[in-house]
Amino acid sequence: MNKTIYYFGSGHLDNAYIGVDGGSLIRQPLFEELVSRGWKIKWLGYEYKDRKKSNLVDILGLKEEDYFYSTRDIVEDIGPNYTNEDLEEDGVLFIEMRPFESKPGYNFGDESKTQLDLINKFYEKNRLVLFQDQDGWHDQIPENVRDKMVLLKAYETEVNDSSFVGIEKFIWAWKEFNNFNLDLPKIFDTFYCGNVYERREVFKEFYKPIYDSGKKIGVAGNWLRKKYGDRDFALDNFPDNIWLGSTEHWTTLPLVAMSKYVVHVSNPRQQRLGIICIRVFEALMAGVPLFVNGNIQGIENYVDEIQIVNSGDELLEKVNSLDLNDVFKKYKKKMEPYHIKYHTDNLERIIEKYK
Repeated sequence: MNKTIYYFGSGHLDNAYIGVDGGSLIRQPLFEELVSRGWKIKWLGYEYKDRKKSNLVDILGLKEEDYFYSTRDIVEDIGPNYTNEDLEEDGVLFIEMRPFESKPGYNFGDESKTQLDLINKFYEKNRLVLFQDQDGWHDQIPENVRDKMVLLKAYETEVNDSSFVGIEKFIWAWKEFNNFNLDLPKIFDTFYCGNVYERREVFKEFYKPIYDSGKKIGVAGNWLRKKYGDRDFALDNFPDNIWLGSTEHWTTLPLVAMSKYVVHVSNPRQQRLGIICIRVFEALMAGVPLFVNGNIQGIENYVDEIQIVNSGDELLEKVNSLDLNDVFKKYKKKMEPYHIKYHTDNLERIIEKYK
């Protein structure tokens, strides 16, 4: 088998687009590490094209050229409009699973059709298919294709389904960004990346004591649109938050680095499944201590006990009393096994096992 990976996902090969999804911090370090080990990457994914200027980001003095991150020069960009000729070279298919459902504002329909087409094409050629389930969507996978793939799960809960070729844990990873200036003024007490959606109640539980104590909370994410009901929740409970709105992906690490600490909360479904989101790794990449909701299944495998909080009051007590530099040191030590080098080792082990 050639050392070639056909990679399908939805995101970007650089971080110059609107989004706080973590995509560039998920796949680009993996691409870099694989290429350094002699692998060839062929990108088959969909890319976001939207850009947006943020006046608040400008006021903070952040510049795209200081935080731009791209793997375009090391990846062959085929895109989702591939031909049979584009797929001729022997190799492994790696898919970041897209859900088999419809959702306003998302391209899930086209993406799920494309991933099914790729699965069948690679199966017909007797090639290995790795199917990464990031969000506990495995129940949506059509039963007639499960025996054509190895399921890679990015969460703690067990999947008992013998119809897959195999099931392997494949959690996210982190890397150092030594070329980025992340030694920045701490203008926020804490910073939250992303939208809130089903996290409203748990967000309120953990962030309201921080807010009520007068601390400064920065938020990147389009909360103030009426579409999902986040606007009323935000303005009823956190009117004085520093709302940056939609921001481009390159701003994520410097904005997080401008905070004293990060608080990660998950919705009840994510807690139950033990979904270990990119946020758990993102704070480390930005050089900032992290505190997490203790209800997330298996979270103790990724963070030190001192970082786990079970209420907003406990969180407030810890951020006011603990040495945050010590918290960060414990956090980094606990996360050593999840460095991108070991993450890539795990992927190579899986390929060798099932090829």
